[in-house]
Amino acid sequence: MTVPTPSSAFPALVDLPVDRVVHLRGVDAAAFTDALDPLPPEAPVVSGYHVAHAPTGSDVVERILDECETAARALMLEWLPGARALDGHSGLDIAAARALISGLATPRYGAFLADLAEASVLGDRLDPGRYSAEVRTAGLARVLAAAYGRERVVLAVTAGPLPVAEQHALAVACEWLAGHDRFGVWLIGDPVPAVDRFPIVRVGAARTGTTASPVALRLPAPLGRPHPASDAEQLLESVLSTCDWAGGRQWNRTWSAGPLDAPIRVDLMFPEARCVVEIDGDDHRRPEKFAADRRRDVDLQLAGFAVLRFTNDHVLGDVTAVADLIARYLATRTPVPTPEGRPQ
Repeated sequence: MTVPTPSSAFPALVDLPVDRVVHLRGVDAAAFTDALDPLPPEAPVVSGYHVAHAPTGSDVVERILDECETAARALMLEWLPGARALDGHSGLDIAAARALISGLATPRYGAFLADLAEASVLGDRLDPGRYSAEVRTAGLARVLAAAYGRERVVLAVTAGPLPVAEQHALAVACEWLAGHDRFGVWLIGDPVPAVDRFPIVRVGAARTGTTASPVALRLPAPLGRPHPASDAEQLLESVLSTCDWAGGRQWNRTWSAGPLDAPIRVDLMFPEARCVVEIDGDDHRRPEKFAADRRRDVDLQLAGFAVLRFTNDHVLGDVTAVADLIARYLATRTPVPTPEGRPQ
C-alpha cells in the first residue's frame, strides 16, 4: 500500500487502520509531526511517542501509560469541562469532580476515571499499582480521545537504534496496546527492522537525517487553550489573563483563507486586531520547519494579519517584556469586526 507524503496530501492517512499496529515507512518523524499540525478533522488523536530503550514489553507499556496519565491530568479541563469552577480545596470539589466523570465512565473503568478526576483536581498522581494495565489503558484512551472530541487515540511510535531483543520487546508492547479499545499504533520510519510481522504502509520516498524529539509523549495542541505541555504558552497566558487589553485572545486556533486552502494552526490570535503571535521551540530551527513557518507567515500577512514571533527562551526569560511588546503592537492596530478567511 502506498499513500502520498504527509507534506503534500496527509488527509489520505486518515484511512489508515487505527485498531492494530501498522508500520509506516518512507517518512521521517519530524515531517510526520509537522503534517499533523493541525490535526485533520476526521483523524484520530495522534500522539507522538519516542522509545529510547525497551528492556521489556511490560516496561514500555507502563512508561507509555504513565506519560498518558500525566497528559490526561494536564488536559483535565478538556475532558472534564465542568471542573473549571473547582479548585480542589474542599470535599465538595472532589465529590463534584467524581460526579462529573460519570458521562465518560463505564463499569469497566468507571472507578479508575473517578479517581483520575479527583487526582487531576487535587494535582496528585494516582498509585500506578492500584489498577491493572488493561483498565488504565482503556480509561486513558477514553479521556484522551474525549479531550479532543475524537473517537480514538493512535500512538505514532518512533525509536532510537535498539538491540534486536529490545526491538522485539517494543513490538510486543505495541501489539498489546493496539489490542485494547480505542488505541492504535503506527510505527514511524524503521524502528524495529528485526520485526516483520506488521503490515507495511509505504509513505512516499524514504527520508533520513531526522533527530528524534527528546520529549517522550507529544500530544496535539488543545483547541482554544495554551498547550499544557508548553511552559512558554502557559506562562504567557498567566500574564495575559491579568491584562484588560488581552481580551478576545484565542489560543491554538486554526484558520484558513478559504475552503480549498490548507488550515493553519496559530499559537495565539487576536482576531479583532488581526495579529498572530507564534512561540517557537527549538524544532522551528529545522530547515523544513523554518521554511514552512515562512510560508505560513506570508499566507497570514497576505490575509491582513501581522505575525509576531518569539522563542520559548524569550518568553520564559522575560515574559513581562514579551507581553509589553504584544501590547505595544496591538495598540497600533485598528480593530476590525472579523478577520477575512475562515476561523475554525
